[in-house]
Amino acid sequence: MFFLFSAGYRKTVRRVEEGMFFCLRCEAECAYELRELHSEQHVFRVLPVHESSRMFVLCTGCGTAFDPECLDESSTAELAELEIEVPHFAYGNFAPRGSRSGRRSLSAHSDFRRH
Repeated sequence: MFFLFSAGYRKTVRRVEEGMFFCLRCEAECAYELRELHSEQHVFRVLPVHESSRMFVLCTGCGTAFDPECLDESSTAELAELEIEVPHFAYGNFAPRGSRSGRRSLSAHSDFRRH
């Protein structure tokens, strides 16, 4: 009897909310997107084995990803405590500026230089 085993990994990003906040990197009032990064390991493409999700705030001015705590105006956390790294695909159509670790600019990414 022939039996085909199939397992995989699915990642999705969903925009939850948009608004304005004070970006610690830009040091100005900027627009943000609250996004949810959801990953799922599955068997036979339908049976989830392990699921995890994580929320993050993306500044649309500088492209920095922050912990959602940055939206709390009473928070006393510093930039280094709030800034987080997320996978490149989590930025979606947004192209972050600069090439700091964990992020890439359009010019630094070879897929965007196709002619």
